[in-house]
Amino acid sequence: MSKFKIFRIISLSLNTICFIMVLITIILKVGNFVVDSIFANSGLSIFLFFTILSNAYLALTSLVMIPYQVFSIRKQENQVPLWLMVVHFTAVVSVMITCLVTLFFLMPTRANNGNNPLDLIAGLYFLVHLAVPVLAMLNFCLLMVEPTLQFRWTPFGLLPLIAYAIFYILNIKFEFASVIGGDGKAYYDWYGMFGSGDIGRMVIVVLIMLFASYLISFVLWLMNLICRHLFKGYDDDEGEEITLEDEEPTIEEEIPEPKKKTTSVSHLEHKYKDGERTYHISRHMLSQQWQVKLAHGEKAIKLFATQAEAIRFAKDLVKTQGASIRVHSLKGEIRKH
Repeated sequence: MSKFKIFRIISLSLNTICFIMVLITIILKVGNFVVDSIFANSGLSIFLFFTILSNAYLALTSLVMIPYQVFSIRKQENQVPLWLMVVHFTAVVSVMITCLVTLFFLMPTRANNGNNPLDLIAGLYFLVHLAVPVLAMLNFCLLMVEPTLQFRWTPFGLLPLIAYAIFYILNIKFEFASVIGGDGKAYYDWYGMFGSGDIGRMVIVVLIMLFASYLISFVLWLMNLICRHLFKGYDDDEGEEITLEDEEPTIEEEIPEPKKKTTSVSHLEHKYKDGERTYHISRHMLSQQWQVKLAHGEKAIKLFATQAEAIRFAKDLVKTQGASIRVHSLKGEIRKH
């Protein structure tokens, strides 16, 4: 079984597990089969909490992603569209916010109020406050390496928090929804983040949350990038030579063997001391463009938007030199031309 297929199967399993965990939590709480030991309320009011909303959002994106992952496994190539990858990324960021706020804000606050902070990671809260966020993070960083999530998409991770912050602040201002506490009182600032409602404190809290959220987005993107480099081998110069079906119509033709060798056309054509040149065509790790690079070379000779353009450029180089071309596919495999 190929590495690509193994990764996809594990990722599919984790997405399914996360969806089931969230579904169980929502069914039990909305169905009033459990008593909420923290806020003493149940039913549809649970959807006022970012905890439930973020987990439900993740469950929904995971559910949408499952059939694409199944097709990916069957066809042995990525079928997940970029837009879904970005949406799923924002969902993972939102559940990580839930996890970190629970661990570093709500639990200490609860302890200061004389309550048991471990209640927040007990029972069903363990699923939505800890288990689902951790599994979703590991899945995204280690396994969701295709399609490529570029750096410019990281600000989208702020969108769920911004949307919730707008709702939360408007609710405090106009008091259209509340949570009934154990003392029977209605709480509009149910997380207790804004105290008496001072505008200055609201602004500071929102800015801190936005900064922390973007930091989470950046770290998730960086971990995904590192894992994509380590596990998928986009920039590896070595590898087993195999035969693959071409991915683009423009590269279906055979790249002809050079008829003669010369070493005097340009600065790129000096004699390669270690023998015949080998040009590698692969994904550039940071820019995610297609690069043409000499074997063991430190820098790319040139970057291209598409694989076909990179191959055409390499073909032109081959015509003037004794060289061969190795094309790295998106699955980290190599085909020889």
